[in-house]
Amino acid sequence: MLTQSSLDQMIQAIKRAEEKNNPSEIFDSIPENIIWSNAKSIFDDLELNDYGPALVQGIDDAFASIRDRDSLCRLLLHVFTSTTDKLIYRAAQRTVLHNAGELEKKFVRQLYNIFEESYQNHLSDGDTFIAQLSLEGAVLLPVFRADNGLLHRAISLLIEDFPPIPDEPSNAAHLPVKAIKLLGRCYDCLPKDSAIIQKIVTAQVRWGLAKRPEIR
Repeated sequence: MLTQSSLDQMIQAIKRAEEKNNPSEIFDSIPENIIWSNAKSIFDDLELNDYGPALVQGIDDAFASIRDRDSLCRLLLHVFTSTTDKLIYRAAQRTVLHNAGELEKKFVRQLYNIFEESYQNHLSDGDTFIAQLSLEGAVLLPVFRADNGLLHRAISLLIEDFPPIPDEPSNAAHLPVKAIKLLGRCYDCLPKDSAIIQKIVTAQVRWGLAKRPEIR
């Protein structure tokens, strides 16, 4: 009699959860240790990473009941540093932000560093989708945790590495507009920070962002 491998068990659990449109069922149907021991294979194998978004959504939905938080956070760190799949990256970013208040501080710092580095790297290589997700992660993680120390790092990132503005006003400026809106979120948290106010005003006036339809 053939014995089903733990990876096969996990894939079948993901499939059943997808069929029922209930991603958290993954954690109800198989033990956590099977999930953590096979999850990297799901994300790293190009033939399997179609199951990645559903697995990350399952982690998000089941977050409060997951016992092994260290394994959970290590997996998220692995995803952010290894995946090239945009859907997986977006799902992982949303999971982190949805559960920002529940993350241990030691992992928060690591996640922030990864978001910051990813934003800078993808800003230079032109992948604006990942750059935007990374910038959102770097800024909103401390916002949602009310971590003013980390928030000041995010503000410095926005100010010192503000995304380039397209030369032609007709060109889309989605990333700069997102950066302006994120500065606004920072201002809501620290309304007396003159650097934030100055950056918002300068960007809007100098590059005409206030006149762009995307910012309204």
